[in-house]
Amino acid sequence: NIEGDMFDYIGTSHEYGSYLATKYLIEMGHKEIGIITGKMDSATTIARLRGLKKTYKEFDINFDQSKVYEGDYSIESGTKATELLLENDKITAIYAFNDMMAYGVYKVATERNLSIPNDLSVIGFDNLAFSELLQVPLTSVSQKIEELGQLAVNVIFEKIENDDAITKTYIIKPDLVIRESVMDKK
Repeated sequence: NIEGDMFDYIGTSHEYGSYLATKYLIEMGHKEIGIITGKMDSATTIARLRGLKKTYKEFDINFDQSKVYEGDYSIESGTKATELLLENDKITAIYAFNDMMAYGVYKVATERNLSIPNDLSVIGFDNLAFSELLQVPLTSVSQKIEELGQLAVNVIFEKIENDDAITKTYIIKPDLVIRESVMDKK
């Protein structure tokens, strides 16, 4: 998002999406959740962490920084973070701040003969096309890319047709796409 009144902004509510993901894990009985963030200086990471903390507060769960690992939105960082998170044998679920890092979780689980979701539940963010094609399809937050794209096209056409159109900020609320990667621990 570029501040000022020269540019429109079309984006996803990362905070709300993270709230949905975290709430779902907690409602499924997971209280020991490992978290793999993106780079901590990223606005996306900050918003997703804010949504997670909001959910923890709502459910009266203490936020434990020792269960948080900074990734960089790559499969490799998801792999490294998972190896570190699994040193804590209480972890029942991992919330990766994007699907690529969640794929790294899957890689480590396979290497360690851990069953997803029986031994470890996993949730991601982005709802990439490959997420539903995994052997155990990944539960993920959908940013509604098609809706964002259509809105962008509409805004462009509005600007072409009306030179005086004011700039606006459009924020789309994401959805949680529930698949098989999260086990009910209740």
